[in-house]
Parts: sequence; structure tokens; C-alpha cells
Amino acid sequence: MGPSRISEIVRVAMRIEEKGARFYSAMSGRTEDERARQIFLKLADEEKEHVKVFQKLLGSYADDEFLEPEVSDYLNAVLQENIFPVDGEPGQADRKVGNMKDALAIGVQAEKDAILAYHELLSRIRSESGRKLLYGLIEEEKMHLIELRSYYEEI
Repeated sequence: MGPSRISEIVRVAMRIEEKGARFYSAMSGRTEDERARQIFLKLADEEKEHVKVFQKLLGSYADDEFLEPEVSDYLNAVLQENIFPVDGEPGQADRKVGNMKDALAIGVQAEKDAILAYHELLSRIRSESGRKLLYGLIEEEKMHLIELRSYYEEI
């Protein structure tokens, strides 16, 4: 049984964005390819910005609410899958990044998972300001997905 309040789900999402930033930063340092390096650096910066958006969301969201068990279970399942492999963290040994295609594939899957989770949250959040913030995040994650996917196809 995972988090069941919107604020708890938002905190889990923040941690995933932080891991995403660390993952993309690490990948930028592991590639010789300048285009890939620039993409990873940009994504790392944007994931850091997403953490700030979630902090703002938590700050503006006074009416913390419980989620229905099936919604909570669904969000937890999606967010559990969204694990960026970050060196030195427990449980990450099975997700080694062998090459650039692996790194891009992990990024693609993580962005898809984020979009799914954020859409579900968007449908649950009542405050207009919270909805606006989440909608902006979803649009950015979609752009990340397109960018990663198109580069994956090129290499």
C-alpha cells in the first residue's frame, strides 16, 4: 500500500524528477556524442525545474485530499515503474545502461510513465492553479518524449 493522498503522490513524483535529473546528468557525462550530451543536459535542467513546479504545487494546494484506493493503487503502480537507474542506489543493479540506446529507451519509458501519472493527477486536482501547473508539466514531458524518441530513431 503506497501513498494515498495527493500531497504524498506529488512528493513521490518530485523524487522521481530528482532521480531523472541525476540520471540525465550522468548520461550527459558518459557520451561522446555532442547532440546526445546537449539533449541530456537540457533534460536534466528541465527535470530540476519540474521539482520546483511540484514544490509550488504543494505550496498552493491547501486542500489535500485522499484518493480512492483504485486511483491510489494505479498511481503507485505507474510511479513504481518509473525508476531511473541512478548509480549507488539500492535496487538499481538490474537496470544497467549498456549504451546510448539503452539510456534513451529508459528516458522514453520514464517520460511515458510520468505523462500517465500526471494525467491521472490532473483529473483529481480541483484547484485551478494546481491544474495549470500540472498541465504545463504534462506538455513538457510530452516534448521530452518526442525529443528522446526522435533521437532514438536516428541512432
